[in-house]
Amino acid sequence: MQRPFGTPTGFDQSWVLQDQVSAGDREVKYTVDAVGIELLRYPDSVTPALRAQDRRARRLSRGLAMLPGSVSSALVRQADRAVQLTDRFSDWLLEGRTRHRSVGRARLVLVGSALTAHRAAEVAIYDAVTEAREQHVLVLAALRGAGVGAVVVPAGPDKRIAVAVRGCDVDRAATALTALDRSWHVAHIDAPQRRPRRVTRRNLQRLCNAHGGFRLFRLTAGGPGQQISGVEVGVDVEVWRDPMPGVADREAVKRGLAAPRVEGDGRLAATRRQAWTQRLSADAWSEAAARDDADLWVSPLPHLFDVTEPIDVVYTWVDGADPAWNEARVAALGYPQEVTLQHAATHAARFRSHDELRYSLRSLEMFAPWVHTVHIVTAGQTPYWLDTAHPRVNLVDHREIFPERNLLPVFNSHAIESRLHRIPGLAERYLYLNDDVFFGRPVSPDLFFHGNGLAKFFPSSALIDHGPREAHDNPVTSAAKNNRELIAGVFGRTTTTIFQHTPHPQLRSVLEHMEEAHPEVFARVAASKFRHPDDLSISSALHHYYAYALGKAVPARLEYLYLDLGHPRAASRLRRVLRGREFDVLCLNDSPDASGDDHDSDRLLRSFLPRYFPLASTFELAARAAEPRDQHHPEPSLSHQHDALLAGQAARPAQPRRRR
Repeated sequence: MQRPFGTPTGFDQSWVLQDQVSAGDREVKYTVDAVGIELLRYPDSVTPALRAQDRRARRLSRGLAMLPGSVSSALVRQADRAVQLTDRFSDWLLEGRTRHRSVGRARLVLVGSALTAHRAAEVAIYDAVTEAREQHVLVLAALRGAGVGAVVVPAGPDKRIAVAVRGCDVDRAATALTALDRSWHVAHIDAPQRRPRRVTRRNLQRLCNAHGGFRLFRLTAGGPGQQISGVEVGVDVEVWRDPMPGVADREAVKRGLAAPRVEGDGRLAATRRQAWTQRLSADAWSEAAARDDADLWVSPLPHLFDVTEPIDVVYTWVDGADPAWNEARVAALGYPQEVTLQHAATHAARFRSHDELRYSLRSLEMFAPWVHTVHIVTAGQTPYWLDTAHPRVNLVDHREIFPERNLLPVFNSHAIESRLHRIPGLAERYLYLNDDVFFGRPVSPDLFFHGNGLAKFFPSSALIDHGPREAHDNPVTSAAKNNRELIAGVFGRTTTTIFQHTPHPQLRSVLEHMEEAHPEVFARVAASKFRHPDDLSISSALHHYYAYALGKAVPARLEYLYLDLGHPRAASRLRRVLRGREFDVLCLNDSPDASGDDHDSDRLLRSFLPRYFPLASTFELAARAAEPRDQHHPEPSLSHQHDALLAGQAARPAQPRRRR
């Protein structure tokens, strides 16, 4: 691990190892001290609670810095070991309690910690859209079984789909919903992140009276301790009440334009904000409640703000363990070079793999099942586990986007990015992902695009160095400065920020326009076999600047976590991610600067990824068919994974490598 210079806390605080974003806020950037205590990089734009937490962390850091290095490191190691042993015991206890007949007979498993375990429905396949639909069906069935009328109010801009019940039916609805099994829980409708409660008549009545509704949700899991979904996929139950006559009604009665309204005549008004309508007539309610799906028909047309066009996803991937590919890479490194290639441009970490693509595809199917086609761009290689016959998979050879054979083979992600818009059959709107990016919870298309066709992008508060390009700049910095120079030359404006490590929303037409306007730039980048100081990062950065200048894209925010696996206590942070599941997108980056003998990113990811994404996706071949002939790849149990962590061994063998 690189440590450019010492600080009072023993670590270079300019090195950001964690980047956490909440929608509408600036990133909360963290660095760490020499023993891994997280310290705020910028304490000026955070909440008072985070500042207070940071003050405590800095006091602890200063205290440990006064101890001999061996003592402070030993204390941290023992603390980490204690947490790992606790997790191992908790997993063992959850597995044992799940086997108890009172739980197993109901086909439920336990998730959470041993002390605060919750029952969850065990599932073999999962995607968020299907699960949400099934939960709505179960809630409607429970209400109708008790004779309670209900209507499904469709989703709209910034509004979830909801089940509406009448105020006069609240008590009966609360009683009916207690018949749901023990995997169901109830949460505050406005603050679902608060501690969930059991589905009891009293809890449901109290939430209806205080907040006009509640969120019912079913915990799902792939096995004991392997939670998949929770409160983020649930059913909002809202109360619609009989309104008192309004001012307009009373004036109409006085003028003889309307008859006095009789209380209880069937008109209903929403008690919470809506996207489509705030009031329903008795006839509209009755018609909707009588339908099999109970849907309220508000319009035959989609909302103007809805994203209705297909959205594709593009990955770039390489099997870095392929002998033929490695031989070609070594041969390319031996070519005479006019400019010395920097170590970071050819570092092995750039091609290292921990099976991320498999788990990124799992996250896509679980949390973004609306994606139309998945294009995987490779150097003529195929992941051994990938079902290439899947109707939504398009395996793209470099030769399809590099017709100039003299440019191949290519080992430069900047060069490959410059040709992604040439993929045959690619949609106008698509997301470009690196395989170390994962969807962390259900996301919708409007997180990345607007209904009018505009793309979104996610700027970071990190800044580009203001000076000109210099020989010691790393490839990322060089590309950012080159991007800035091109934008200044075309639009007479400058740029200062880089972009977050998230899915990159792309407009194919914008990239085609850019290539037509700057053919020499695209040709130069495409011809660079390895990252070069003259490169531009066309898809992951330049597209966003250019599209914004053309009026085709706008900045936006999402809930996001970037974690550098060089974080000395990355295992502890990943543990918190597993518990919280609060991010739309995760980026777990194994950067060249963070790799070292004292850090085993493979061990970390092979423990974390199977727990967060435990179910095989339909993109994967059957388990036996997917096994390479010369090795077996069993999915480790939870306790075995923790045994591997404690022993300092990987839970599974090394997998093919990938490009950065």
